[in-house]
Amino acid sequence: MDYSKQSSDSPDGPSIPAMDLMESYTHIGNMPMVEDELNPNGAAQQSSTLQSGNMLGQSTQNTFSPLSFVHGPNMQNTTELGKAPDMAQFDTESSLRNNTETDLSHHAAIQQRPGMPYKPESELHMDQIWRQRVAKVYRDNTRPFPYTEGYHILLKYATQKYEKADVLRIVRALAIYRPSLIALQMPLSEEDEIFVERAFQRTILEFEKLISFSGTPTVVWRRTCEIAVVGAEFCMLTQWSKDDLMGKYIYQFMDKESVIHYWETFASHAFENTTQSVMTKCTLISPTGKPIPCTWCFTIKRDPFDLPGYVVGNFLPILS
Repeated sequence: MDYSKQSSDSPDGPSIPAMDLMESYTHIGNMPMVEDELNPNGAAQQSSTLQSGNMLGQSTQNTFSPLSFVHGPNMQNTTELGKAPDMAQFDTESSLRNNTETDLSHHAAIQQRPGMPYKPESELHMDQIWRQRVAKVYRDNTRPFPYTEGYHILLKYATQKYEKADVLRIVRALAIYRPSLIALQMPLSEEDEIFVERAFQRTILEFEKLISFSGTPTVVWRRTCEIAVVGAEFCMLTQWSKDDLMGKYIYQFMDKESVIHYWETFASHAFENTTQSVMTKCTLISPTGKPIPCTWCFTIKRDPFDLPGYVVGNFLPILS
């Protein structure tokens, strides 16, 4: 067939004869290597992976690896057949910072390729820290969270701050959902509780990212009211710093009536499937003791075993 006479109306354009393609491919395949073209004996080096032993998993310096594409060229690729990667190289954030410059230059070189979206170095740095934190959730030796201790702290706090009648109202609220809570926890093994805690820590990372994009004062706490995530807007609203809030309990920053009302409302909706979001009013307390009246909405989120795992609270100040 005469390929030069092919119609120009063909969507693929004029074809190239198969022999021309074969000659071009052979010419490219026979091009000498740029480095070390001749061995000490003067003979050309063999570039075949079968003859060099690379088919058997032996790595060389110029061998491309998917891990080197993702983690950068300075990350040591120790993956072998049947052996997981060595996670020690992702141990701490300090190891990431030591390799930041090389990794960023590697990503910058990749982004120069056509079709690759551009990301500034600061964004690349944040992405790498994010991947480090996610890997840490699955790598750490996680233990079940001691929720019982949180309830002891609550009763101790209420006994010291409130009158006996107010303490009894909180105790009655806890007694409403305590039987259901125990019934669902009884079948859980230690591995199940570890899985729940790991899922919570992973969810917290997503909430940190989500809250950073929101302008609403937001706090996330466990079912025992221990604060896990604090938004910058909540700190501006209450004048408390993030260090002052993290690890504390949300009821420590409310007045007495707000605390009692919260526990009574939480007990009513902890295992209710129809309404899990509650809109009400509360009064926050600033570091100087000044009351901050707010309207707020809290949503009860459940864990994989349908237990009330954590609560997301959104606050707005009442200006009038």
